[in-house]
Amino acid sequence: MDWVARSSQVAHFLSGASCCFGPALTSGLEGRFQDGGGQPNSVSRHLRCSFQHFHAALLREVMVLSSFDVVFTVIRDPMVRLQSEYLWWRAHSLLPLPDFDVWVNQMFDTYALDPFMMNNHIRPQDSLCCRRRR
Repeated sequence: MDWVARSSQVAHFLSGASCCFGPALTSGLEGRFQDGGGQPNSVSRHLRCSFQHFHAALLREVMVLSSFDVVFTVIRDPMVRLQSEYLWWRAHSLLPLPDFDVWVNQMFDTYALDPFMMNNHIRPQDSLCCRRRR
């Protein structure tokens, strides 16, 4: 989830996975770069991935990162990130999932065809890192 926020007099841009940092980092920040996701009137329904999951190249196209005082990205352990995604889908899928190793191979094969798949959750995290350019 990406956060465009202000605390005190400092403008922040935080990029990363929300389940990775959650309320601990975002509780003091105001504002989000998202529109509510799956609602019928959501703009996100018409995008290849939702606002809060834009990768860095896409964010640089739509935002002026140099306008922020602070820009940082939270990176997760890649294996823990995959396990978390698998467990989320296993809990929410209407169909049974294959074993984890088979699922990971399927996800990487699908990613090669569509890097936006699963709302950018499989995209390598180095492509999520936003570096300010002044």
